[in-house]
Amino acid sequence: MLAKLPTISKEELLSHNGLQDPTIYIGLDCLVYDVTAGKEQYYGEGKPYHYLVARDATTQLKIFGGDIIKEKYPIVGILGD
Repeated sequence: MLAKLPTISKEELLSHNGLQDPTIYIGLDCLVYDVTAGKEQYYGEGKPYHYLVARDATTQLKIFGGDIIKEKYPIVGILGD
């Protein structure tokens, strides 16, 4: 399944912040998750976890929240350089 996913560069990831692009992505453990469904409550502009979006947030999510993202949101790509 993962082999068929597109590679999303860190530069491409930057646009998926819910502002320039309506989708909201988070990089976690070399994968990219689509957290757009959580926009209104968690990840949209001004929401408590917006600072995690559109980047590799592995370090922050190792402390808290990574497992929730992995269980709740779909994987849409593999995080590239």
